[in-house]
Amino acid sequence: EKVATIDPSFGSWRGSSRRDGPALEVPSEATMRRFLRGLNQQDPKIAAPRIRKYIEWRASNSYGLDHPIREISIETAGIREQIATGKCYILTNKDKQGRPVCVVHVRRHDPAAQSKDELTRFGVYILETAEKMLEGTADPEKEKLLIIFDLGSVAMSNIDYAAAKRIIYMLTYFYPERMGATLLLSAPTLFSVAWPVIRPWLHPNTQEKIHFVKPDQLSRFIDPQAMPAIWGGEDTTEYFKDD
Repeated sequence: EKVATIDPSFGSWRGSSRRDGPALEVPSEATMRRFLRGLNQQDPKIAAPRIRKYIEWRASNSYGLDHPIREISIETAGIREQIATGKCYILTNKDKQGRPVCVVHVRRHDPAAQSKDELTRFGVYILETAEKMLEGTADPEKEKLLIIFDLGSVAMSNIDYAAAKRIIYMLTYFYPERMGATLLLSAPTLFSVAWPVIRPWLHPNTQEKIHFVKPDQLSRFIDPQAMPAIWGGEDTTEYFKDD
């Protein structure tokens, strides 16, 4: 079986034999450029190990999977159950900059209801689904996502530090330059306890992309026609059944 491996100089790809696992993907030029931008420099020799780690990660069966991470789909164990909670989904329409919008309703998350691996698989599913909406995009700014964490009515029991740390790790090392902006919507006073714990885990450049907003400020990012009705918009899509 032939797989692609990257040489230390990042100058070329070559085939090599591999018998202990699935073939590694050859990342697209756009993916390699994202890794370079994510490192804030243009030195391929530095980016190469990060890209190699990324393609090996996608070929692995981590998180309790019986197939490679890159094959995670709605049929993967636990994905449908996570979708049914209504805690995370992708809007039908994109934001004003043409970016897919991922919504997370933190109050609908129970950290004890699933394992960390199951939650990670779901996170990968959401990110991979959002990435498919970016196929064919040539503008680097439109290759990114808008992520909204709806913190309305959240309790401390909904805050999942382990999940937050793993998601930040994945965005940093496996989905660099995918997060265009993150909105922390309707953050209650109690979130001031959690935020000082989470904030240091983020790169300073990432911290600058995070904004605390109220519902009436969402129109800066999303057109009324694309905004869900629960936030005063015109999108009546039933993304989840409310309690």
